[in-house]
Amino acid sequence: MNKTELLVVGQDRTGFEKFRDLVRKRGDWNIIMAGNDEEAIEKFYRHDFEVVVFTDIISSDEERKLRKIFTFHNPDIIIVKDQHGNKGVVVTEIMAALDQLHMAKKPSFSLVDDALINAGLKINIQ
Repeated sequence: MNKTELLVVGQDRTGFEKFRDLVRKRGDWNIIMAGNDEEAIEKFYRHDFEVVVFTDIISSDEERKLRKIFTFHNPDIIIVKDQHGNKGVVVTEIMAALDQLHMAKKPSFSLVDDALINAGLKINIQ
């Protein structure tokens, strides 16, 4: 099973450590930190991130720039803003967004068998 890749952008090292500790409890998530926008862009192109988390330390200009770049290259990417400093809320928000994304991408099939429609045979399957 592939791990979900998370990119955390911001300079708050202690917040990152707390977030990483919460994420470690989930064996299927891998977390990478970027301290600024240039580092975030570099890491974005090297990994296949499903989620990006912006800390409240990042400037609004950097956030706007990164949102445009990330969503242009991956329209399905999940972007979360950690505004409250409560990492548990962020993890819950990420889990809900990932579930919603995976359900939307889940394949579904519909099959209509009309091979004998013009044969004039009346076949009832029960």
